[in-house]
Amino acid sequence: MVPFLSFTLGATQFSADGFDSETKFSMSLGTGLRLPITDNFGATLGLRGYLTFVDSDTDYFCSSDGGNGTCLVRSSGSTFFQGEATLGLTLRF
Repeated sequence: MVPFLSFTLGATQFSADGFDSETKFSMSLGTGLRLPITDNFGATLGLRGYLTFVDSDTDYFCSSDGGNGTCLVRSSGSTFFQGEATLGLTLRF
C-alpha cells in the first residue's frame, strides 16, 4: 500500500440554469491509498474535502419577477464544504 496526500488551491464556480454564475476562492485536501495488484495494475482509494469561502449570510441564484423575489440557495456561514470518496483502477504501460 502506498499512502498519498494532496492539497489544491483554486476556485469554485456556482452556476444554475437561468441564473448568473459566481466564482469564489476554494481549496481542497485529499488523502488515499494506492494498492498495487501487479507491476502494471492497481487500485486507488481516496477521500477529498473541498472548502469554499463565501460571504456570510449570502443568497445565491436570486431572481425577481413582478416584484416577488426568490433565491435558490441561502447561506448563513462563511464557508461551504463538499466531500467525495473515490475508487479507481490504475493501469501503467
